Amino acid sequence: MAAFYILAFVCAGLIVALWWALARVEEATKAAARKPVPGPVADTGRLESRLGALLAMHERGRPGAGTLTLEAFGKGILEAACSAVSADQGALLLYDGARETLVPLAAHGSDDLGRRETRPGEGPAGRAYNSGKLERSSGAGVPFVSLPLSADGETHGVLCLYRLDGTGTLDSADERFLSLLARQAAATLHQQDQLEQQESFSIEMMQVLARAAEAKDHALGSSERARAVARKVAETLGLDSAQVRQIEYAAMLHRVGKIGVDQTLLSKPGKLSPDEYEKIKKYTTIGAQILSKAKSLEPVARIVLHQQEWFNGKGYPEGLKGDAIPVGSRIVSIMNAWEAMMQDRPYRKALSPEVARAELKKGAGQQFDPAVVEAFLKVVSAEPPA
Repeated sequence: MAAFYILAFVCAGLIVALWWALARVEEATKAAARKPVPGPVADTGRLESRLGALLAMHERGRPGAGTLTLEAFGKGILEAACSAVSADQGALLLYDGARETLVPLAAHGSDDLGRRETRPGEGPAGRAYNSGKLERSSGAGVPFVSLPLSADGETHGVLCLYRLDGTGTLDSADERFLSLLARQAAATLHQQDQLEQQESFSIEMMQVLARAAEAKDHALGSSERARAVARKVAETLGLDSAQVRQIEYAAMLHRVGKIGVDQTLLSKPGKLSPDEYEKIKKYTTIGAQILSKAKSLEPVARIVLHQQEWFNGKGYPEGLKGDAIPVGSRIVSIMNAWEAMMQDRPYRKALSPEVARAELKKGAGQQFDPAVVEAFLKVVSAEPPA
């Protein structure tokens, strides 16, 4: 969801920038037609270069091109700036409040720039950050221009551009273009900060809910372990970042429906009767109903609903089969089985990791998706969950 808002904000800014650049191209072209001298032609070439850079950023940020990460966004802004003003090298630095320093988010033309940190007030970049104003410099090894990334009275970082010959001048068009780019970057970073704060609050609320379910099911601490392992399994399967996040949350909240199940059934030491088993089975539906109350958790609710489906179609609640089962549910299904085998139960002692692995392999193709079993076993072999 955060990546979607960032992408929408970037695209809106690009539309404005594209309109401005196209207008300048049209003006320069008309001027060249009226008076064909070298000056306007050269200006048109620069404007077309800027337009090309903006279009490249737009292409990278299209929804079909994949999820836009903060690093990809920073690299796109930096490459557009370098291309527009013929900078040989550049760096985009963000302020790290915990360390009180500016750290590189992206670098262009030099790996060394990706390792250079700067304190506020030190050098051209640090001065630009402190003053909130464009800083010009000259000489080899220093940026010929440093622009603060400021929005809503807050400076988030600095955009630095270098030329290897140690010189560099900006005309008014250059400054307007770079200022637009810097403002766009700052506004997007500000939005990102707000979204991260909202997401952090949401996760804290989910953790409270998960702990309540853990207490009901006598499994304190298991939700965070499940979340960490599920994330690694999803990444091993090559899922995109949005799916990974949804699966993380589902793994953390997969037992939330047990809040609505009679405690005596959850703690019963003997075998459940058919009627009791039917009541226990309702926990996936209850969990999905609880989570679906929040629109942003609807994909998570669907994963929780189908966590007890079997790969061969013999699970519940809908008897889904194979790829019809959400991939997140297939991952959480294995997490469920692993947790059950690795914990003491009223009717048996915990199984050893070796026996648990053998049981997962035995169930591959029947209860479990074979590809997910393979990915899960890779993860637990590298870092066995407690």
